[in-house]
Amino acid sequence: MIAPIVMMLLFLGGCTPVYLVQVNGFTDPDAAGRIVPNVKIHVAENARAANPLLDREIRVKIEKILKSKGFIITSRETADLFCTFNYGVGTGLTQIGSIPVTSPPVTSSVVVSQPDGTAQVSAIMTPGTTTYIPYARTAYDRWLNIVVLEAESFRAGEKDKILWYGDLVSSGTSRDLRTVIDYLLVAACEEFGTDTKRGLVKEIKADDERLKGFRRD
Repeated sequence: MIAPIVMMLLFLGGCTPVYLVQVNGFTDPDAAGRIVPNVKIHVAENARAANPLLDREIRVKIEKILKSKGFIITSRETADLFCTFNYGVGTGLTQIGSIPVTSPPVTSSVVVSQPDGTAQVSAIMTPGTTTYIPYARTAYDRWLNIVVLEAESFRAGEKDKILWYGDLVSSGTSRDLRTVIDYLLVAACEEFGTDTKRGLVKEIKADDERLKGFRRD
């Protein structure tokens, strides 16, 4: 009987939406004491971004995160650290199924013959009918990667020295990365520069106060 599940869905529908974001942070052992407040950092733009306007929005939001954590945003030439980022939306996975919904029991009247030849009217309850409501739900992976590099080796044209790699992903029905990216960034802010040792799931509510910082002009 699926009625409890339907009630749960209705209940959830009336609550504040929650985005689940998985964060995985990887730190190089040499990064100890280097990704800390008051260090100069430069957030690089993606020269090959398909949408340079969206890319700029995300870059500015990352800079806001870094400023809030005490980093000094500076130029490419004077930075101690470089920060690069990538993002995207998956093709989506569609799940098709049906939800059985059972109607309430039905009360009916029946005539019952008694041994003495008389008849008696009795009420009986029969199970309600079950109908099936079809559904189709497509879920998309929305992802963001933030990478912190050693600036000196980067400027020298040497092999990238990655000090921290942050991998963030959230799955849901929305493909609007412009909105969902804010939830990924809030989760990134919590674990920026740390080695999480494993994937951590963060619950970011739609009314989270930290989101407002990204949405101010």
